[in-house]
Amino acid sequence: MRLRLTALVLAACALTLASCGRETREAKQQRSRCDRGDPGACNLFAMRLIKGDHVLRDARSAATLLERACSGGVADGCAQLGTMYQEAQGVTADTARAAQFYQQACTGGALSGCSHLGSLHTSGVGVAKDSARAQQLFTRACAGAEMLGCTELAGLYAFGDSARRNYGESARLFTKACDQKIRRACVGLGRLYAGGQGVERNEVRAAELFRQACYVEGEGDVAEGCFQLAALYANGRGVSQDVDSAAFLTRRACNLGYQAACRQRSET
Repeated sequence: MRLRLTALVLAACALTLASCGRETREAKQQRSRCDRGDPGACNLFAMRLIKGDHVLRDARSAATLLERACSGGVADGCAQLGTMYQEAQGVTADTARAAQFYQQACTGGALSGCSHLGSLHTSGVGVAKDSARAQQLFTRACAGAEMLGCTELAGLYAFGDSARRNYGESARLFTKACDQKIRRACVGLGRLYAGGQGVERNEVRAAELFRQACYVEGEGDVAEGCFQLAALYANGRGVSQDVDSAAFLTRRACNLGYQAACRQRSET
């Protein structure tokens, strides 16, 4: 039995090493093709540099390669470059420039660029605040099954200006995106269930959705989900009242950067 287990372990190790070897060779080939002027290869290698995927993580070099990819017509590279300028990854933060790259991406068919540009128009950061333009961009992205676009469009219908209010359509879009594991959409849907807007009021379902967003093993946290769940625990809505759980979740949301939670903690 021990010999058999040893053989299985060795086989697994061999497969892992073989996989690592392939990935390393692919990374070298992508770098080589990029150096020879292949914009698609530049985009692929840049993504490896961002993730540290069989290469050393290097956001600055990734941004340089994404410039090449975007200039070469790789729309996804433009979208990623926009994110890097928006979030100051390897470059100096410049939201106006991010918007330019998002526009280039959107025009080139990278729908995530449409969604991100729409978000900037919603907030008026780096571009003029323009809800109508944001709605157009979100609609285009969502029509192409880009779930961030669906989430943002749902938020516009539910929580934007009253002229665009459509809770039924918001619930449909939030559900669509939440089913695709977009946790922000689950939070939005939970808010609709908690308020009985576009769906029948169901605070138990709202609590499930907030919990799902606040923490799912192996996935990122959504701070607002923790904060919304804390409010339900504090008031005993959809869950048994539990002030300790409410305090824990509020602290968790604050630690994750949700400012409303931090303000609430400072006031208590």
